[in-house]
Amino acid sequence: MARPEVVLILALSGGQGKKLALTVCMRRLLTILNAMLKNGVP
Repeated sequence: MARPEVVLILALSGGQGKKLALTVCMRRLLTILNAMLKNGVP
């Protein structure tokens, strides 16, 4: 699983807008947090 900052850099380098790249990063973070809550990881 790639780190969120790597996902953001890849999204920005792909020629996408900054807003879209930030949305991609935030969705990634939410997915990680949701998985942590589901598995009971502190």
